[in-house]
Amino acid sequence: MRPLPPRNLGAPAKGGTGKKRNDDLADKFPALGAYPDKLTFKVIGDAATALASLKAEEIDVVADIDPKDFTDIKQNQLIQGAYTLYTPASLTSFFIYVNTRHPKLNDKLVRQALAHAVNVDEVINTLYFGLAEPLSGPVLPTKDYANKNLKPIAYNPEKAKELLKQAGWTDSNNNGTVDKTIDGELTELSLSYLITPNREISRNIALVLQENARKAGINIEPVTKEFTQIIADLRKGEYELSSGGRTVSPTLWDPMQSWHTQGDNRTGFGNAETDKLIEDLRITLDKGKRDDMYKKLQAAIYDEVPEVYLYVPSGRLAAHQRFEVIPTAMHPGFFPNLFRLKE
Repeated sequence: MRPLPPRNLGAPAKGGTGKKRNDDLADKFPALGAYPDKLTFKVIGDAATALASLKAEEIDVVADIDPKDFTDIKQNQLIQGAYTLYTPASLTSFFIYVNTRHPKLNDKLVRQALAHAVNVDEVINTLYFGLAEPLSGPVLPTKDYANKNLKPIAYNPEKAKELLKQAGWTDSNNNGTVDKTIDGELTELSLSYLITPNREISRNIALVLQENARKAGINIEPVTKEFTQIIADLRKGEYELSSGGRTVSPTLWDPMQSWHTQGDNRTGFGNAETDKLIEDLRITLDKGKRDDMYKKLQAAIYDEVPEVYLYVPSGRLAAHQRFEVIPTAMHPGFFPNLFRLKE
């Protein structure tokens, strides 16, 4: 399993042993259901070995399957005959941190241009094989207080060029990258983009973004750093762009930590008005009023573009058909203690 190791629940799938299920009693008294006697967690270091284990029915459940592998096993009759595939909703989203304090990025027109220069559909279709949904803000679209009026920003390099021109960025030396005089010095819109070294998907996304942005006259340079160093840079505000992701609580969204100017605010977003909105959200009990406040804050974030939103991936789970499984949005997509034997 990635990023968690694949899991082998109970005995091996072939010839496995476990408590026999009594359907009548189990239906009347769930506590008497046939649950595995033990859970065995098996570490598998690479995707090829995990897939081979699935084909051999050596493991009962694997989560976070690589998107391409998951697409391939949908066509594998051997695996389809023994396993059920699930794509539960996810509580995780991915985006780009934008340092709004940086001189190149302190104009929201530039940040809006950057959002139009990112082809999210290409990322979803080529890297996630369609197993993701585009995102328009920090609140997942499944929430009833998500602002449905805010649509994912469409890829439009010509619109991006127009916004950059309005902000004073043009390609004055015809080298393909727009530039502007800042503090008396000609500055090109060349932006470093922080990624971690051990995630292939992050590297591939960075390359897609680089190619997309170039068409709008923006030069994005991926820079590899260890995760701990990236976090340190984000907290100090010493970055331009950075890959980002967060897993939200299934309960109500509390924007205090990420979006209040006195919180762990990594982008520089916010002012007295948005701070008060966030503070008032925490003490507003009326759902209708609170939802309106949530939507107002989302609209402010959408307009300022302190983060460029990418996608919400679907869960990718394979579970052996000898088990009853209840998929969940909670990572890793299932509750091991709720697996119940069918036979």
